[in-house]
Amino acid sequence: VRNRELATPANWIAAFVAYVAADLLTGNSLGITVWLTVANIAEVLLGFHLYMRLKPEDRFLNRPIAIVCLLAIAVLTSAFSAVIGTGVSHLMFQRDIIGGFTVWFTTELVNLLVILPTLLTWSGKSELRAIVRRARDPYRWLPAIALIALLVTSWLVRGPGAFAYPIPALIWCALSYSLFTTATLTLLSSIIQLAGASLGFHEFASISDPLAATISIRLAIAMIVLAPLAVASVNAAREDLLQRLNHTASHDALTGVLSRAAFLEQAEQQLGNQPANARVALLMMDIDYFKAINDRYGHLMGDKVLSAFAAAAETALSSDKLFGRLGGEEFA
Repeated sequence: VRNRELATPANWIAAFVAYVAADLLTGNSLGITVWLTVANIAEVLLGFHLYMRLKPEDRFLNRPIAIVCLLAIAVLTSAFSAVIGTGVSHLMFQRDIIGGFTVWFTTELVNLLVILPTLLTWSGKSELRAIVRRARDPYRWLPAIALIALLVTSWLVRGPGAFAYPIPALIWCALSYSLFTTATLTLLSSIIQLAGASLGFHEFASISDPLAATISIRLAIAMIVLAPLAVASVNAAREDLLQRLNHTASHDALTGVLSRAAFLEQAEQQLGNQPANARVALLMMDIDYFKAINDRYGHLMGDKVLSAFAAAAETALSSDKLFGRLGGEEFA
């Protein structure tokens, strides 16, 4: 989904062969291995094609509705894979059809909802640089510390409701961190909770069937994952809207450079932050004979000249310089 150019027939075949080779190493028979691989590849193929039908902003969870799309695709692909793979559960573990389908479906659903958000929201090295930069503020650590504390508490207290303890901290993380960071913390929290369930930390006293208890816990964790993701997605959409509104308010609509008010405000801030002996240069620019251009070729052509001049000037300036339009054909 992130690198569509990789979705070639050769790469799909390579993935199939790799699945088969990895599973054969565990000692499974060739027939069982091929069956398992067909179920896995079918799930990925269906998920890929469904995801590529979404808008780009929904593929990478940048809108709240994208979380609903993620859940819907996870349910459909998990069910599709379970239909194909249920027979394997019957052969390998002697489970009935309903039990085999339920185990396969819940396992894949949890895997998709827990792992996919981290992969989909990753935006490259810039994401890591932003995390490192923000980590210098000690207060930024508080939501993560709260999450660790509640995870430890859930392991110490145990019981059927203990897996829900981290929810408040996850919501706090969603309100404080980026979408990728929230998805990653949710992934780590879910892994710890699933490990706790495997080790018997979340017993369901009223459920005598261990398999039914495990399925119940898996579904609960899968649903819990959606809450911080939804909050983080809403928060990310709000931050994006605020940034766009701030950019609109502080930049000239025609040329895209700083408006007069924003230029004066930021210039005053920069001057105020300079040491007493610092050297500062201020360059005023005015396009000669600009009125003649408007009079002879019209205002539309005059607008194009202003935009071209602003683009040329910005290209010649380094990123730490301020450049704004003071009015008409006057820049600074």
